[in-house]
Amino acid sequence: MTLSPEKNDQGRPIQLLSARDGWVTIDPDSSTASTFSENGAPAESFTLKGSAASLLIKDGQQPTLSQFKAAYESGDTSWADIDLTCADATHCSLNGTPLTLSDDVATWNTPARAQFQSSWKLSSDKRTLTIRGRSASSEIGAVFMIDTTSKTPMDPLPITSRGAVIPVWRQNLIVAIDGSTLVGYAPQS
Repeated sequence: MTLSPEKNDQGRPIQLLSARDGWVTIDPDSSTASTFSENGAPAESFTLKGSAASLLIKDGQQPTLSQFKAAYESGDTSWADIDLTCADATHCSLNGTPLTLSDDVATWNTPARAQFQSSWKLSSDKRTLTIRGRSASSEIGAVFMIDTTSKTPMDPLPITSRGAVIPVWRQNLIVAIDGSTLVGYAPQS
């Protein structure tokens, strides 16, 4: 079942976010989001006037529909264990604590609302958050890591090129290739 068109009237892609209990679509040219039940049935729409968080996580999982709505409609992210919000490509905050990303791993533009919602992994001990700078579906682009306990960026992988190919990206293993260099990394848990 198709929840919404892949692109809006201006030809820009519509974000489709997975929630624990359904789906959320965000049109980048609209001020509203729409929710859908697990079976794809339309649920409700709400105005996007709250948080601009690029990533929200609860209990190591995606938020529920009501949690997404609370964050994006009214700005209530008090329920989130992880709230990553970025003012620009290198200046972010993790749960309100300033976090500066190095140029090596920063994204090309200011991360949009929910930009990383489909491109993150959390280690089993919930200490290491890895995020693909581009998208979860692309094998190309830097991965950056954040120590969620100290709320600081971790030393980047020896390969941090935005053009690096990352064919393996899992909760417990990252493999990156840049030219003839191959690097494997296993976040400690």
